[in-house]
Amino acid sequence: MSGQEPANKPTISVAVMTHPQRLSLAHALVNSLKCNANLVVDSQPDGPPSPLRAAIGAWSRCPDNTTHHMVLQDDIRPSANFFELAYDAVCRRPESLISLYANSVSWNGAAARVALLAGYQWVTPPAGDYFPTLATIMPCFIAHSFAEYARSFADIERDDDLLLARFVSKYGHKTALRIPNLVEHDEHPSISGHDNHGIRRSVAFQGERSWSENSRQLASFFALPALFQRQALIRVPVSPLGDRWHTLTRVQHLRLVDASWPSVCDAAEEAILAIPDMPERMASARRYLRQLYLAGFSLGWVVATISREQGSTPIRGIWRDLALRTYVEAGFLWDAARIKWINHVEHLVELCSAAVIAGEVAVARKNASGL
Repeated sequence: MSGQEPANKPTISVAVMTHPQRLSLAHALVNSLKCNANLVVDSQPDGPPSPLRAAIGAWSRCPDNTTHHMVLQDDIRPSANFFELAYDAVCRRPESLISLYANSVSWNGAAARVALLAGYQWVTPPAGDYFPTLATIMPCFIAHSFAEYARSFADIERDDDLLLARFVSKYGHKTALRIPNLVEHDEHPSISGHDNHGIRRSVAFQGERSWSENSRQLASFFALPALFQRQALIRVPVSPLGDRWHTLTRVQHLRLVDASWPSVCDAAEEAILAIPDMPERMASARRYLRQLYLAGFSLGWVVATISREQGSTPIRGIWRDLALRTYVEAGFLWDAARIKWINHVEHLVELCSAAVIAGEVAVARKNASGL
């Protein structure tokens, strides 16, 4: 372990929530976990599938002799040494609701990517988005409290992640999202209608990779860059201490990151010359590559600004490469678009990486000039 255990060591119970249509998945996951895990099946197996209904049953299964409860959905793939790493997470954040996953196509994922690249292992999920529930840990008293809270919504709500976000906001519980993520979302058809949400994969899945554990948590953001549906976006808080966010227009976006549209267009043109056999019409490709470059530049600019202001050290190497690869993938949103560009992914990642470096350099130049 990390040496971070509190005086009273935590104990963790585990539940896997599932539906009769996915029992084989759930059994395979339970067998792979190498820990005692209870299988919790939807209490109304003949009714329409409801993640919230299944979650209520799962969060109610926190035994009296444990301090923390972990609920896993049945369609995950855990990292190597998953339970040990999850236990370490609880030791580092014993009072928090902990998520071990962030979808790369979400604002939680955008926050996790910024935090990871800036050298943090933890991030506070931003307000205004759902709370990721693919793999979640709560202190037992909060687990029981959430189950009771959720019961009153069981007949009118279906999504546990949205309701959990409201619960957290209402009661002010501490939250923490662990990066790299300890689970990956496996590719299985959704029985809850979520296939229309697009690509659902981790920002950075730890898998078999090693990671140097730390306790640094990035709690707030002055801006969140993202690449969704082939469009560069950036959000800023409406007020410094508020929970609401505002997505900037392109003009506002460029002004914030000290970039010009002609420079973005020029970089995209250079990328076009480097990519053979463009997989779609030149006009469409040009629009996409411009947005990709702006998204990468904005990511580098935000990460470098946070690192300078908070004294962190941006990461390099395999984790940076992985986070940028999932950034590119998240930008497609749909597998059909990703497959169209599948033979050019390396070119796209190279362009994104060059843009991130350009954003970092822009911050360094601004600091050097004293502006």
